[in-house]
Amino acid sequence: MLNFCRKRRLLSGLLLFALVYLAYGHYLGQMTEEVMLSAFAERGYVENNKYSNMISDENYNYMVISGRFDEPQTPLYITQKRPFVVHWFCGAYVGIKFNFSYGEGKTMASYEDITMNFILKLQNGQWYITNVEEGPRGGGG
Repeated sequence: MLNFCRKRRLLSGLLLFALVYLAYGHYLGQMTEEVMLSAFAERGYVENNKYSNMISDENYNYMVISGRFDEPQTPLYITQKRPFVVHWFCGAYVGIKFNFSYGEGKTMASYEDITMNFILKLQNGQWYITNVEEGPRGGGG
């Protein structure tokens, strides 16, 4: 009987840990996705970086600098997939895969299967994006 209770407590503890791990990972993925979408919406202009307490201006600007936008006023369309998150409660890796296009008519440009990789660290009780890198791209036009 005692052995059964120990196993049940261990199994309950593992299940609780898995649920907390997944919920925390979901939170980190959503938070990182918000920062990325903000950078695209603001076209990476650092003076509009409302997440400056979470990401450096350099990393904020890096997400969109590769000359993708001809004009700041062109419409932007983004579709992203669920973020991939691996975390260890005081640090995390987040990968976000997305497609985006901008412009209208013949001036439309699109990029598909872009991956943005983020490294996050917990610093002084707050999450901070310490590194941003663009991963390999699929086809685009």
